[in-house]
Amino acid sequence: MRVLINKLSQFYQQFRGFYHKFKKFHQMTFISLIQYLKKQKMKQLIIIVQNAFSKKI
Repeated sequence: MRVLINKLSQFYQQFRGFYHKFKKFHQMTFISLIQYLKKQKMKQLIIIVQNAFSKKI
């Protein structure tokens, strides 16, 4: 039983590390995507993208 708990806690630590990295990356790509769309002057598309992202988060 103790071995199973140790395995689960190890998995949880790894998952948490991965999740934080993913979240940072996700936010960075979202920001750069918005900046790219602003440069392209696609205001309508920015609104659509922001709505899509806010529904996922």
